[in-house]
Amino acid sequence: MKPISLIRISAVLPPILSLQRAGAPVHRYLRQANIPELVLEHPEVSVPLAAMVNFYHGAARAEGLESLGLAFTDSYHVFNLGLVGKILGQSITLYDALRQLCFISKKVTSGQTYWLIEQAHQVCFCERFDNPSTLFEGGLSGATHYAFALMLNYIRRFLGDDWQPTEVYIATPPFKQFRQEFRLETTRIHYNHSHIAICIPRHRLATSVAPALPLPSLSSERIDTWEATAPKQDFVGTLEQTLTTLLLDSYPTIEVTADVVGISIRTLQRNLSQQGLTYSRLMDRVRYQKALSLMQDADIPLIEVAYALGFSDPANFSHAFKRWTGVSPRQFLKNRKMLVKNPSYPLNCQQR
Repeated sequence: MKPISLIRISAVLPPILSLQRAGAPVHRYLRQANIPELVLEHPEVSVPLAAMVNFYHGAARAEGLESLGLAFTDSYHVFNLGLVGKILGQSITLYDALRQLCFISKKVTSGQTYWLIEQAHQVCFCERFDNPSTLFEGGLSGATHYAFALMLNYIRRFLGDDWQPTEVYIATPPFKQFRQEFRLETTRIHYNHSHIAICIPRHRLATSVAPALPLPSLSSERIDTWEATAPKQDFVGTLEQTLTTLLLDSYPTIEVTADVVGISIRTLQRNLSQQGLTYSRLMDRVRYQKALSLMQDADIPLIEVAYALGFSDPANFSHAFKRWTGVSPRQFLKNRKMLVKNPSYPLNCQQR
């Protein structure tokens, strides 16, 4: 049972923000792909890669673009990708930067793999989508061009905006605008390849660049929190992360979840059954964990917690929470306060 291919929203923000600046109705395109609009306020959450590819394809079609990945190419920079961009901004040389990105990519996406092919006179910086057959038919080209733009601009930050590789490999059919948009006039381009590859002369790998801005201070606590929310590597874990993100909007039905993930309802149910789970049981688990997280903040009223978990009536939340813990949310909070004062106090004791 393969995990769901996920990607952090921060990794796909550049084209979204570019569309917004161009006046495109980004929120409508997100809704059409069943992606909560609130993800833009939570850039480090993960969404299924299939849903993001659907977003790419739908937005490009609606905006009359041949490929969204070819639009706004100069604005696609790895260093704009949230915390990962800040970490990569501390690279010493181009070679160090490429190795860092290959290593850290799994903290950003479980649907793409980056690696280096080292040869005598050159190094090829490579990327592929791990499960392209699960992605929306016809939408992969836009996502591939976006990935290529990120990779090329990453290298050009060290080697200059006018640098051109001797050859590149791209996993799409020929596009008329491809060479022009990426300024590859002298580059040999190989289309319909199994993966992306950008070849760099080995003698250029020691090139370093001074950061354009002062490097941010990254606390170990912040990095640990970021790493803890990285895409999981198992089906149930990635489905839980998907459901947590979908809850930003409302309670996700099994139909919506299956559509976002890119599989049939029957396949979703069968995969859960193999783990001894049902969809409603897993949703209970996700809702409970989110409830605990929100209730850590004493300033958030319980009624807001209820609505954030997709309950239309706070009383239903109270009943569900009592089913999960044996006590009401208010008693749970009271017990937790007592536990701080007296560690031997039973956290789930019933109110008498």
